[in-house]
Amino acid sequence: MKVCLIALGVNLVLNLCFVWILMQLNIAATHAGLALATTVSAFVNAGLLYWGLRRDGVVTAAPGWLVFALRVLISCIAMAYLLTTLTPDLSWWLAADIMTRVGRLAVIVIGGAATYFLTLALLGLRPAHLRLSHQRVD
Repeated sequence: MKVCLIALGVNLVLNLCFVWILMQLNIAATHAGLALATTVSAFVNAGLLYWGLRRDGVVTAAPGWLVFALRVLISCIAMAYLLTTLTPDLSWWLAADIMTRVGRLAVIVIGGAATYFLTLALLGLRPAHLRLSHQRVD
């Protein structure tokens, strides 16, 4: 419950801060500040929950987690590069007809997913690595 309240408090404070900053900069998209605050508070929530579970001995890092995390990180970077490369400017989206936008968006989404999973495979991640191998505790 304490973690939830901390994350909620972070969200409220960041909402006010980000929206105020964006308003001071005369940026019309102040709703982006709300999205950013929600994202940051979600990371705070996840981090505090992870820290608590580690502290209580519920979660322990298994051998190979660092390599797995590096593979995921590199795959995310590759996907982000492709997405930023394939995504046209806002003016293109506004000028294109609906079917052209839908087609381009499909290419971007499918290309991003393919890049992510292909990079994972090239880095040596196999489906067998994702299987849980834990002992049952009665």
